Amino acid sequence: MTLTETSPKKTLTEARSKRFLDGFTDFIRRMEKEGKAGSYVERFKKVVLSWTAYNNLQVKLKVNVKGSSDTPTIANERIPGKDELSRILRMASPGRRVSVAMIAFSGLRPESLRDYLGTDGIRLEDLIEARCPQEASSSRRPPPSCS
Repeated sequence: MTLTETSPKKTLTEARSKRFLDGFTDFIRRMEKEGKAGSYVERFKKVVLSWTAYNNLQVKLKVNVKGSSDTPTIANERIPGKDELSRILRMASPGRRVSVAMIAFSGLRPESLRDYLGTDGIRLEDLIEARCPQEASSSRRPPPSCS
């Protein structure tokens, strides 16, 4: 039996068998040989443990995943310096400038700004402390917190 050719129900019936545990170990080793990140491979182990625990089965998967705490996709990322941030802010449109400033200066996460459709997220009226100067004018209707 291979892990990818089973169903969730079958996983529960076979989870404690030596065959399942050996198959799971083989699956993990195959993923590692394919060059998958350890943090990616570790998720499979967490999913199986979570599924079995949810169904009141205590299963011990005694397989160590190499590099389970590594994050290779962000290993070479770095925070932009002052000059780079200044250049980003100057080149951005006014709406994007606000987004960049919120992320850079307040620690807000990008997913807090909008959902994947760009229709929902944090709004100026959500920021109780935000104040708009009286002389600020725009062709758009000001948000409720500025009126």
